[in-house]
Amino acid sequence: MLSAAIFDLDGTLVDVHFDGLAAKRAMITKMSQMGIDVSGVQETQSAQAILDRVPNGSNVSADEIRMEMYRILDHYELRASTKILLRQSALETLHALRKEGLALALVTNSGRRAANEILQKHNIGKFFSVVVTRDDSIRLKPRGDGIALAVSLLKVHPSDAIYIGDSTYDIRAAKEAKVLVAAVLGGVHSTERLMEESHNIVISSLGEIPPLVERLKQASRASVY
Repeated sequence: MLSAAIFDLDGTLVDVHFDGLAAKRAMITKMSQMGIDVSGVQETQSAQAILDRVPNGSNVSADEIRMEMYRILDHYELRASTKILLRQSALETLHALRKEGLALALVTNSGRRAANEILQKHNIGKFFSVVVTRDDSIRLKPRGDGIALAVSLLKVHPSDAIYIGDSTYDIRAAKEAKVLVAAVLGGVHSTERLMEESHNIVISSLGEIPPLVERLKQASRASVY
């Protein structure tokens, strides 16, 4: 039975002011300056896809490159964090899910500093028993490492958890981690891109999450009998 809800942050619980394309352009430029062949690497790819292009046997260690890339992302995220606002119904949804007894976690590609700043600014950190950021030595979404780590730390089975995000990266990560997934419109990716991903739930607002959770719990109870 559904017992945990795991949330993305940027574009899902809060609006998006982070200039991801500019950040990834800066990453690619820095990698080139470090002597890494970046031919074919594009700013439209995910940050993880860019990091995956780091060759084995490079003169600079993969850890050094990753930390340099993370410093670039931190710069752009922290600059944007002061402008970020909660999305509509975010607070009410978190209250409702906690009242229902669900364990709540957060999994974000953002760094720990920017995530903590947003959580503290909007006083929503108190809702989450687990917070996983890219600084937890995980591969970023669309890989499922962060969600799988959150599920493990929550001590629930993947089939008893749902991940709520706003992008195709979120959907793919949730599928890889073998949890349910719901995509909220109005975030990073368009309705069309979200609908292209098969076998997922697409909802128009965060306010639809509590009744969705209740329906899923009822369906789970019915399947037992």
